[in-house]
Amino acid sequence: MADFGAADAERSSSAIVVAKKPRGRPPGSKNKPKPPVVVTTDGDAAMRPAVLELAAGTDVVEAVSAFARRRRLGISVLSGSGAVSNVTLRHPTSASSVLTLHGRFDILSLSGTLFPPSTDGKAPPPLAISLAGGQGQVIGGTIAGSLTAAGTVVLIVASFQNPTFHRLSSADEEVEEEAAASALMRMR
Repeated sequence: MADFGAADAERSSSAIVVAKKPRGRPPGSKNKPKPPVVVTTDGDAAMRPAVLELAAGTDVVEAVSAFARRRRLGISVLSGSGAVSNVTLRHPTSASSVLTLHGRFDILSLSGTLFPPSTDGKAPPPLAISLAGGQGQVIGGTIAGSLTAAGTVVLIVASFQNPTFHRLSSADEEVEEEAAASALMRMR
């Protein structure tokens, strides 16, 4: 029996070591982290924000138009704040109704887009404005003439170059185009 105990002691002292397979990617593998891509230049279609500050006595529409022409940019007016006087508006209720307002008015909203200068000689589309009068009245429309700054006027704008134009057809035209396309497919 003593021999049997010695054999057991000998067997228990020798252990079998099993090597585990390492996990993860092996050192030097090709799937290394890549540095982030940083774009340092804007494309032609990128819009850039800008703040335009206009002094009292400046014609707001003329100043924005001149800024766009000088820099050969399109300007999208996002908002405006400040006070104006001598406002000429085309009222939205009738296309031929032009209204000239004298006095001081606060700008509630101002928006519109002036496209980059082109060779076709088109006039820029008008800007839309909403104004608050001294007695609390609110009036608005599209600017049809002068818009003189009565104090400092601040405009938030986005400038752009080379816009792309897309003509979108109405729902009726799309149905007709789809019907014509399906008729052509049936004929083939």
